[in-house]
Amino acid sequence: AAVCLIGATSRPVGPVGMAESGGVVSQMLWGSRHRTTFLDQLKTDGNFPPAVHAAMDFSVDPCANFFQYACGTWQKSAVIPAEQGGIAKSWDHAEDKSFAALHQLMLAEYPSGSQDRKVHDWFKSCMDLEEVQKKKAEPLKPWLKSVDDIDSHDKLWDTLVLFQLWSIPTMMKLSVSADEKEPLKHDLFLEPSGLVLPDASYYDTDNDDDAKKHVAALHHYLKSITMLAGYSEEEAHMSADR
Repeated sequence: AAVCLIGATSRPVGPVGMAESGGVVSQMLWGSRHRTTFLDQLKTDGNFPPAVHAAMDFSVDPCANFFQYACGTWQKSAVIPAEQGGIAKSWDHAEDKSFAALHQLMLAEYPSGSQDRKVHDWFKSCMDLEEVQKKKAEPLKPWLKSVDDIDSHDKLWDTLVLFQLWSIPTMMKLSVSADEKEPLKHDLFLEPSGLVLPDASYYDTDNDDDAKKHVAALHHYLKSITMLAGYSEEEAHMSADR
C-alpha cells in the first residue's frame, strides 16, 4: 500500500492544476518514470533483510499484485511437508526457531535441585522411549480410573478441574485472551471442546460419502492408539466404538 501511494502521488514540481492536455500527459509520464525508478531502487537499495529480499518477486508490479510482489519467489520454491496441510513463512519459521531454542535449553545440564533441572529431568523422562515402552499404559491407568469412577455431579467437576490443572483435554476449553472490546484487559474464555473432527457435520454419515471416510479413518486412529497403549484389539475396538 505504501508503494502504491508513493507511486500514485509522485508529480513534478510546479503548478498542479495544468489545463493543457500536453501538460497533464507530461506529468503522468514523469510520474510513471519516477515510480519505475523508485521500484528499481527498492530491489537494490531497499534495505530489506536478506530473508525478506529473497522471498520477494521484483518482476511483479506491487500495485497489481502486492502479495506476489512480497512473497512470489518464496511461494514458487516453498515445499509443504507431507505431514502438514500448509505452511506460513513467518509463523512456522518463528515457531521452528523457538522449538530449537527450547530444545537446547532442555538438553542443557543444570545444578541439582534447581528449577531448570526439573525441566531437564522431565524432558529426559519423556524422551526415554525404552522406559515408556516398558511401562506401556500403566501411568495412564490412574487417570482412566478417575474417569470410570465418576458417579456424581461433584466427582465430574472434581475430575474436570484435575484434568485442567494437568492440561489434559476435556469437553471444555479454558483460555485467557484479550477482551474483544477492551484489548488492554484479559478475559477468561470458556469454549466447547473435545470434538475430534472439526465440527459436528463431519459425523453426519447418512448421505455423505466423505463423512463416512472421515469417521472410518477416525475409528481406525482411535483403535490403533488404544492398542499401542497396551490394550487388546477387542478392548480397543470397543473404545473406538463409544
